[in-house]
Amino acid sequence: MKPRLTLLPLAFVVSAAQAQLAETAGFSGEISINAGVISSESNFNTDNSKTIDSLNQSAESDTTVIAAPLGSIAYTFGRQLNHQVYAGTTRSDVAVGTLAFQLGYQYELPSGTVLDVSYLPTVLKGETWRNPYQVGTARQTTDEGGNAYRFQIKGLVDRNFTLDLAYADKDVEQDEVTDRSLARDANIYYVKGEYRISLD
Repeated sequence: MKPRLTLLPLAFVVSAAQAQLAETAGFSGEISINAGVISSESNFNTDNSKTIDSLNQSAESDTTVIAAPLGSIAYTFGRQLNHQVYAGTTRSDVAVGTLAFQLGYQYELPSGTVLDVSYLPTVLKGETWRNPYQVGTARQTTDEGGNAYRFQIKGLVDRNFTLDLAYADKDVEQDEVTDRSLARDANIYYVKGEYRISLD
């Protein structure tokens, strides 16, 4: 928390700039076709064998090729075009392999710093084993999900620093792990800072 409290005042002392999130008011968006290969080797993968004979058993390798359209749509408004609501995926997240649908709102301060708050309804949704440590008999699957909330401050410190904060709660619907110290329900906190350096 201390870095955030230290950096927030800087959002108001960066040199003045025209606040504008888009060139014109109204709707805008983008769409792209993306392809990739996902390879995993894990006994937690529900696409692999339902039965394992030992906790030390080597996991099967699973490779999946994906191709899908991704994009976003936004609506910009305000006298200075400094308010925007949006839905979709962001290019910066896709570039690092995070496919997360977001619903959000961002506001650009007169300094050029952008405050961005969003909700990610699908980032934690998936399928897992009720008891991944079950040996000798077929394991059953269950759903896992949760809610994720994100707050970003973009354009701090000469508009080169971005602070990315997130909180999520994860819930496994039918968690049958007998050792409760291995229970998978969780509260997740995420903090990332990014500083851009020009190579010019």
